[in-house]
Formats: sequence, C-alpha cells, structure tokens
Amino acid sequence: VAVSAALALAVIASLGIALWQARHAQIQAQRATSVRDFVLELFDAAKDQLPRDVRPTPDVLARAAVRKIDANQSLDAQTRAQFLSTLGAISQTSSDYALAREFADRALAALDAGGEGHSRLRLGIEIARIEAMHSLGESEQADQLLGARMNEVRALDDEIAVRGTAMYAATRMSRGALEESIALARESSAIADRVFGANDEKSLVASLRVGDSLGGAGQHERAASELAAALARWDASGVPPNRDYQASLLNLAATTSFLGDYDRSERLHKQALQLALRIFESPHERIADAQESLGALLSVRGNQNEAEPLLQQASATFATLFGNDHPAMASVQSALARLAFDQKDYATAARRYEGVTELCTRAKLDSDPTCARAWQNMSTVYLRQGRLDEAETANLRSLELRRALYGENHAQYANALAGLGAIHLARHDFSAALRAFDQSIAISDATGHGGSLEAAQKQGARAAALIGLNRASEALPALDIAEQIVAKLVPDDHSLMQRMLTLRAQALDQLGRAEETRSVARQAIALDGTGSLLKPGELEQLRAMAR
Repeated sequence: VAVSAALALAVIASLGIALWQARHAQIQAQRATSVRDFVLELFDAAKDQLPRDVRPTPDVLARAAVRKIDANQSLDAQTRAQFLSTLGAISQTSSDYALAREFADRALAALDAGGEGHSRLRLGIEIARIEAMHSLGESEQADQLLGARMNEVRALDDEIAVRGTAMYAATRMSRGALEESIALARESSAIADRVFGANDEKSLVASLRVGDSLGGAGQHERAASELAAALARWDASGVPPNRDYQASLLNLAATTSFLGDYDRSERLHKQALQLALRIFESPHERIADAQESLGALLSVRGNQNEAEPLLQQASATFATLFGNDHPAMASVQSALARLAFDQKDYATAARRYEGVTELCTRAKLDSDPTCARAWQNMSTVYLRQGRLDEAETANLRSLELRRALYGENHAQYANALAGLGAIHLARHDFSAALRAFDQSIAISDATGHGGSLEAAQKQGARAAALIGLNRASEALPALDIAEQIVAKLVPDDHSLMQRMLTLRAQALDQLGRAEETRSVARQAIALDGTGSLLKPGELEQLRAMAR
C-alpha cells in the first residue's frame, strides 16, 4: 500500500510538472507569436510612411513601434517591457539618450503594472536607464543608482553582470575614482571571458574597456599597450569592427598623441573618423567625437585650417543632439579655444574658455575633468596676456577641482601645480616657482610620467627658476632631461627646442662660459622656430650672446 501510494504521488507530481511545463511552453509560444506578428506589422507600418526606395531606419521603426505598443492592449507586462527596452537600445545607438531613458522608464512602469518585482529583466532595464543617464551627463546620480545595485549585478555572473560592471566602471571614472574604475573594467572583462569565451564579440568589447579606462585615468603608456593588444585580438578574431572597436581606436589615437607620436596618432585618428562615417549616420555623437579629437590634434600640429572646420562641425552636432549645457559642448568648445590659443589669438581663446567655465558652473559639471582642464587652460591664456591675478584665480580653481577629482598624487594635479609655478615665474618669485615645479615633477615621476612632453616643459621651467635664483649649475641637468625628452618625442618641434637652448645659453652665460654660450645661442637662432615660446627680448638676447 505504501509503495502504491508513493507511486501514485509520483505520477501526480509528474503530471503536475508536465502540465506546468506545457503551460509555460504555451505562454512562451504565445509570446513568440506576439513578437513575430508585432515585428511584421511594425515593418509594414514603417514602410507606409516612407518612399518606396527608402528602407525603414531604426528611428522610424522606433516611432512606429511606440504607437503600436500603445495601441496593443493584449501584450503581457514582460513582453511590453521587453519591446520598450529594445526600443530604448535603438535610441541609445542613435544617440537619442533622452528617448532611451523614456523607454526604460516606460518599460519599468509596465513591469510595475504587471506586478513584476525584482527580476533579471528588471535589472537589465535599470542598467539601460543608467547608461542613458550617464550619456546625458547625469553621471553622479547614475553612479549612485548603480552602486546600490552592484551586489545584485555581480550575483548574476552573466551578460547583465558584464554590462553592469562595465557601466559602473564608466560612472566611477566620471566621479574621479580612477583605480576603482580600472579594476571594474578588468572585472567586467574577466566575467565576459568566463561567460562567453575569449573570442566572443562581447568579450572583445570588454577587453577594450580595460584600455579605455587606463587612458581615462591618464596612464597613457599602459593604455596604449592594452588597447593595441585588444584591437589586435579583435582583428584576429574575424569579428567585423563595430561602434565599440571604433571608440577604442579613437582612444588609442588620443593616447598615442599624449605620448608624443603625432604621426601615428594622426593616422589612427583619421582611421577612426572614417570608420565612424561608415558605421553611423550624421548627425551622430560618435562622428562628432572623432571630428573633435582629430581637429584638436591637427590644431596642436599647426594645421589650423583643417582643424577648425572639423571642430565647428562637431560643435554643431553636439548642440543639435544635446543642447548647449552638455559635457560634450564643454569639451568641443575647449578644443575651439585651444585652436585660438594655437593661432596666438589670446583674446578669442580667453573668451571661449570663459564661456566653457561658465557652462561648467551653470550645468554643475565640476566633476567633469574637461572643466578642471578648462580652468587651467584659461589660466594659461591669462598668463600669456599678462593678467596674472586672473591667471592665479583660474589656476587655484583648477587645483581645487583636480584635487577633488584625483587627489594630490596624480599627474593632472601635478600639471596644475606647474601652472601655478609658471605664474610665480612671471612674477619673478623664483623661490615659490621652484617649489611648485619641484612638487609637480616629483608627482609626475612617481606616477610614471617623467618621460612625457609635459615633464620636459616642467624641467625647462624649473631651469628658468633656478637661473632666476643664480643657480645656473643646477639648471643644466634639468635642461639635459628636457632636451632628451623633446628630441625623442617631438624632434620636429623647433620652437620647444629653441626655448630649451635659449635657457641653456642663459645658464652658461651666467656661469661665465662664453664660448659655450656663443655656440648654444647660435644653435638656438639657427632653429626654424616661430619664437612663440620665447619671452619678449629673449631673441635679441640670443643674438647678443651669439656674437
């Protein structure tokens, strides 16, 4: 009897499971049919709105889909939410981040209406909403929201975990938590390799994010190495380049520029722009990003005629997509200000940087590194104009923002300290200048930036302070370091080398080494420099020392 009862219970249980599975399969089949019918009707509706020779675009499909979702009352909560989430992804791809967030909000509301509580679907939609917020410049709120959900994200150990961890790396980067951002990017990459396999496209994307985060943290040599390796891994996989590949290619181009390899950087920039034009339709954020970055590089290289149209196109695109108070506008307007600076139009450069800093204050973008950089660059322009008090005020603001973003042991903070040293130098306060330069150089050396172009300029400025203090013998070793870096990184930058040789001639003259002074002064004059880095009267001084 006991055995018979047990068998009967087993049969009943099996029947119950079978019935549940059948019902679940029926629901899934109905949902699949609904999706199929919806998509087919969606394409038909979209085609009705367009000329016959024009295919439906994602934006047109999205607009048609919204109307159909609103009109279809038979969709269950999960299906409705999934549709809206997909439309949000389309809008995100098209750079319509406000609409992407709206779709995410509507998808979450659909789940709420259907009594759907915490679920994998819901978490994925919440991450999509945070991605849209971050793209809209709402990084602080996005960072807080995602930080509160990271335990749930990591518990999944699947695609949601890869996306969520990568997104948190981005929001942490925007908040200045640089090392944490790098660690999160590595974590996301490790999860992707484990979940998808090393040659899956999602894993390739995650590996690129590691190099991107290193570049964002200012670790340019490591970033260049990791990005080059990740892009080579992608090429070897046979997966066609996509938007993620293009973004990291652009980051490699920028990183290469920071390292002083301008020829390679320009080639990579142009490659990234051409790929953006192949992938995206204008106006698009990614095209504008590539135009801005290439324009900024060309400006630095002295090709302002080609740079300005690219920067103006990028500015117009960002204004169309985001309005005037978005971080992207701060970035591109800073690039246009730098263009004016490179053209020695300091009045225009100052006006443009003032506009950027006003934007930063108005839009509350203090946590955006672009704004800290804009304050420092504005300080430099004021210094060139002889407006020393205003230069110091702007520099102190940059120091404050960079201290909050990076702390006092970061290369960006060191660069702002060098700016303060330059102001002291202009006031002939050589002792204060030397203290600032020494502190800046120590930070640069400790953070692995001792061989950068910025380091060369700091060594030259330090030498100028030492000459001002009649300590010329100590200036010569600093100039040795500076000249070696310039010769290695930018051998064609005659203006910068001319500046270093001028300082060397001054130091030798102070030491009474007349023959060496004459020889170095003649070398400096022989360089085809623009003289833009020489102070008033220094060229005449060189000629006198060369006699």
